[in-house]
Amino acid sequence: MSQIMAFILLISCVLLLITLVVVLFSRMKISLMAGMMVSMATGMLSGLLGGTIIGYYLSGNLFVSTVTSVLVGMIIGAAVGLPLGLLPLLDGLLAGFMGGMMGAMLGDMIPSHQSEQLVKILFIIYSGVHFIILYLLVSSINNNQDKLVIKLFKNPLIAGGLLIGFAVIMAQSNNQSNSPAKENHHANHQQLSQLTQHTKTTNQIEITATDFRYSPGKIIMKKGEDYTIIFKNKGATEHDINIVSENEKDSSLGDFHLHANAGTETKARVMAKAKGKFYFYCTIPGHKEAGMIGNLEVM
Repeated sequence: MSQIMAFILLISCVLLLITLVVVLFSRMKISLMAGMMVSMATGMLSGLLGGTIIGYYLSGNLFVSTVTSVLVGMIIGAAVGLPLGLLPLLDGLLAGFMGGMMGAMLGDMIPSHQSEQLVKILFIIYSGVHFIILYLLVSSINNNQDKLVIKLFKNPLIAGGLLIGFAVIMAQSNNQSNSPAKENHHANHQQLSQLTQHTKTTNQIEITATDFRYSPGKIIMKKGEDYTIIFKNKGATEHDINIVSENEKDSSLGDFHLHANAGTETKARVMAKAKGKFYFYCTIPGHKEAGMIGNLEVM
């Protein structure tokens, strides 16, 4: 997990925990309508953000990511709504169900090089809405208005400053990995040898993708040799190729991934550093399940 994703998870959990604490200590002073709105917003946003992250890390397994995301959203929505009454509880459950389901689909369907950008956008929305929720909750407390904590939550400048700070952090992390090529190069620096301009003769392997099938279905490579993999998409929709080991961990080729729209081709030069058996598949949702899988062996 990258540092920015860990930061997003940490801040999201802190905001959620603060919201739960405020709800518990001021539940008798929160109106029914306000409680329904709080549980619905919290369940929906937590399910959406959490589901997108889960769908991103469980890409290719939509069933597991959807069930997990729905459970996370419903549990959070119920936890916020339960102290406030039956209607807020139902609101939180249903909103968490909907948010988790949509988040899982987003995380699985969005291309991997864009998923982190989507998570950053959802995190900013999540933070902004939670600041509004906290403002509404502390405003419903009629006593103890002179307490410092109450004043901090009711000061819009503090919430606005934190939100701007989060946005700056997201933008800075985005600049460090501004393009998929830079991001892939950084992630695979120790495992992947991409030789973009080299005078040494390389072997060529051509992989053709039609709709839900690769040709050839099995590839053999030699350890330590350079290869140019040409990925041609002759299908009617976009396809990609992702190479992993048999236990679905990174291969000796690193986190190798090529994507091609319909009627186009892409290529990359790589070197296999270790012997072993691997497989490649299409990460577009539903394509792997439809049969877009092939075998690769490094000898």
